Amino acid sequence: MTTRFGMAFAGVQVLVLLASTGAAGAADSSDGEDWGVLDLCRDGFKTGNHNGTWIEDGGLTLAQVIDSSGQGSIWTNITQELSPHPRREHSMVFDEKAGEIVLFGGEYMYQLDQGGGPFIRSRYLNDTWTFNLTTETWKEMNPPTTPSARARSSMAYDNANDLVILTGGENWDRLPDQTWTYNLSTDEWKLLDAPTPPMNVPFHPLVYDRDCGVSVMFRYPNETWVFNASAAAWTNMSPGASPPVLDDCLLAYDSDDDLVVLLGNVTVGGIATSVTWTYDFKANSWAGKKPVSSPSFWASQMIYDRQNDAVLLFGGFADTYNETWTYDISDDVWTEIEPESSPPGRYGHSMACDGANGVTVLFGGSSNDMFGDLNDTWACKSPVPAAAGNMSSGYRASGVFTSCPISAGEIASYGTLDWDGPVPAGTSVRLQLRTASTGDDLRAAGFTGPDGTPASFYTRSGQRIDGAPQGTGWIQYRAFLDTSAPDRTPAVRNVTVTFLARQGPALKRETPGPNLATGAAAAGIITLVIGGYLVWATETGKLGMLRLVLPLYTRLKRKDVMYNETRGMLRGAIALEPGIHYSELIRRLGIPNGEAAYHLQTLERENLVKSRSDGRHRRFYPAGMKIGDLPVKLNRLQTAIFDTLREREGLSKSELSRTLEIPLTTIQRQVGRMAAMGALRLERKGLSVRCYIAEGWKGTGFPKCTVGNVLPAATDG
Repeated sequence: MTTRFGMAFAGVQVLVLLASTGAAGAADSSDGEDWGVLDLCRDGFKTGNHNGTWIEDGGLTLAQVIDSSGQGSIWTNITQELSPHPRREHSMVFDEKAGEIVLFGGEYMYQLDQGGGPFIRSRYLNDTWTFNLTTETWKEMNPPTTPSARARSSMAYDNANDLVILTGGENWDRLPDQTWTYNLSTDEWKLLDAPTPPMNVPFHPLVYDRDCGVSVMFRYPNETWVFNASAAAWTNMSPGASPPVLDDCLLAYDSDDDLVVLLGNVTVGGIATSVTWTYDFKANSWAGKKPVSSPSFWASQMIYDRQNDAVLLFGGFADTYNETWTYDISDDVWTEIEPESSPPGRYGHSMACDGANGVTVLFGGSSNDMFGDLNDTWACKSPVPAAAGNMSSGYRASGVFTSCPISAGEIASYGTLDWDGPVPAGTSVRLQLRTASTGDDLRAAGFTGPDGTPASFYTRSGQRIDGAPQGTGWIQYRAFLDTSAPDRTPAVRNVTVTFLARQGPALKRETPGPNLATGAAAAGIITLVIGGYLVWATETGKLGMLRLVLPLYTRLKRKDVMYNETRGMLRGAIALEPGIHYSELIRRLGIPNGEAAYHLQTLERENLVKSRSDGRHRRFYPAGMKIGDLPVKLNRLQTAIFDTLREREGLSKSELSRTLEIPLTTIQRQVGRMAAMGALRLERKGLSVRCYIAEGWKGTGFPKCTVGNVLPAATDG
């Protein structure tokens, strides 16, 4: 007898067999059959798709209506004709006393076709704007003095002193280590006579601790500083323990818990991973958190929504995401929310939040195009449900939850659909199922009820599953919740399906090593544990983490690899287009992220395909192909770096930054990617890292990309 144990990776469940002793009354499995119970909600409904539903007290319920003006779309485009110039890497904060958002600086990238160009240029900005949330209008301010033009500066609003605090940033020159304040009521910038920590570092985000009246900064590599505006003084806190050395990080201050939340990128063994920490200023201590999943990010933005007690994150540079995530510090849970509409994907944008009213405003940033700087304005109102006591409109009238696809074995006969949960008077719960032999067929199938039509529903627990096709191995359910009374909601818990699974002759079950037998469930009972999504900052990070975990649960014989339909599709696509990258592969084939990562890992382990990272994407090739002979396409900026090094080999990253008049952080990012794809060879000489063209590299780029000092102004390249 065997018991099947399931784990979920990125929304796809993988079944493995666990050896188990027999149990009284268990079905005899000598004929290859196992009766079992498939648990469909062990993940707490976190990995499905919510549309008007939410999770409350561990059960699936209708979502609460927070603000009637926010129904239909969480993100709203409120762009006005008069707006700041397009830009990226600018700074924004909400001035609570004035009730307006303050914006400063940024960078604008453009292409100049002149004298042998095109030239890649960038212009740094030092303008000051305000945004009125009531009238939804921008206004350019005219202060007599301003900080020098810059991007990537750190800014926070000190509500005790009614001042905007600004420090750091970068432009063509190394900026002096200065701290500035801005008073919106008088429209005045003031340079403080305060010793400032060195700011010529990759990152130094700043947030204001309302409870303690200080601004907290986490500065590269892993230093914690605070600024007291009343004393005009910086202090290095030197806590006993700190987050690790990070590649990038974001900060937000959670006023409800009086903690600073940090989301950081750390690279371990070439794999980028997101980490979450919290900082308690009063105790001067950092604490590492362990959420099940975290958002990937690079040049994203993160704020704290005080009204809804949630950290909100949007966007970032990883195929230019437009994902919206929230973080609950009490439950240590990151959750991706799926609004009906969102801003287009971007990175380098900025956000500020009116915490009293739960309104977040986003402005600008850049699309995936190097010259795609934006100047649109978006508002996000109440992205997460608050406690029932804070609601004025009650629950939504209806909602639909769709589970993620679940694999129950190659051949299965379904028995009954069971669930429990309160259904108060005036409310109802209805379920539908769809089943198929493969994941692709499942996506094409329709949801049906007990009579096999989309017009019927399972309305009571224990109904036989007569309408779904039998002898299939994939199953998915959809729950419909309704109420006629806004003060009450039905709830769904413990959704299960009984079924009979039999291993088919062509597709063999993937079995684990013998050590997994310990702690197996009672014989004959099949349990699927649906896990959270694993999403990391890059394709390499996603695949690396999945590859780290999946081998612990499955072992295949090489001959069995060939029998799987999904792996056949993947091998065929790779053979037709060698070098296809991971995101494009799953997009074309319509395979879920975790499922694709699992099968690609299997194919690589058996030497049927191979892959290589180009610094941003992981690309796949047939096993017998020599990767080094294939051309790799450089982007426009990488071509400029390559051409410069062809003329002046051995430049450092700082020298490349000055020569190309491109920000150092941008050069560092692009050089790292070029080294990962094999275009550059990096050598440390003394205190600097020198860049050389790699021998035998056979890539292609943009042939007419030129560099040079066309516009000599310090802030306009």
